[in-house]
Amino acid sequence: MEFTKENMWFYIFMRCKLGESAKLIHETLQTVCGDCACSYQTVCRWVKEFNEGPHKARATTPSLRELGIQVLPHPAYSPDLAPCDFWLFLILKDRLAGRKFDHIKDLAKAVNSELRTIPEEDYQGVFRK
Repeated sequence: MEFTKENMWFYIFMRCKLGESAKLIHETLQTVCGDCACSYQTVCRWVKEFNEGPHKARATTPSLRELGIQVLPHPAYSPDLAPCDFWLFLILKDRLAGRKFDHIKDLAKAVNSELRTIPEEDYQGVFRK
């Protein structure tokens, strides 16, 4: 698996949500990705953005642009933008809490495994509310 910026962004996001420090996240990325790892400054910036939350859009938008992700205009604080945010990440956080992942592949496998255990009806139910 090639470690793209998107992979690293997701890895940093997940490790940040599990309470890891920027230093530890960067060290792990260096071990796994070698010279292809994001710089420490980039990891620190992304960790700061993730910890500040989505209400700090000015801080997040440049990182999304770096990843080539198109930012679409939308009303602030709209509850119907991403209904899964209200339950999916809480489930993942609870199920992955306390687990340590030495490689991004291990984290991705664990996340995918946990996501597959959630019944399809639970995903669909979010959009019916």
